[in-house]
Amino acid sequence: MFAPPPKSTRIKISSTNCMTLVEFYSELGMLFNESILENGLKAFTYIYDDFYFEIHEVKLESDTSKNLELRFLIDEIEGYMEDFKKLNIQIIKNLWYSKNHQHILLKDIDGNLIELMTKK
Repeated sequence: MFAPPPKSTRIKISSTNCMTLVEFYSELGMLFNESILENGLKAFTYIYDDFYFEIHEVKLESDTSKNLELRFLIDEIEGYMEDFKKLNIQIIKNLWYSKNHQHILLKDIDGNLIELMTKK
């Protein structure tokens, strides 16, 4: 019997810098809902179709998510370039092209690599 491969529906990042991360990802066009968890800490959730991107507040730096590599497909990159400079967002690799896509590699404040990709 054939079964389709699993589909990712949730990514959760834990951070002591929750609000700054929410601001960073909001600049990419993500709108977050805020909630309070049972432990009293905040959680922020961006929902797109059946995909959930969550940022959870943690108190200890050792509980922060580290060294993640995330890729987001966006409509276009050029419009973001000026905002990246204004917001002092660290660009790891400037704009480059692959066969069918345009890419840029950024780093969020917790050190996670964020690749933005758009179709050419």
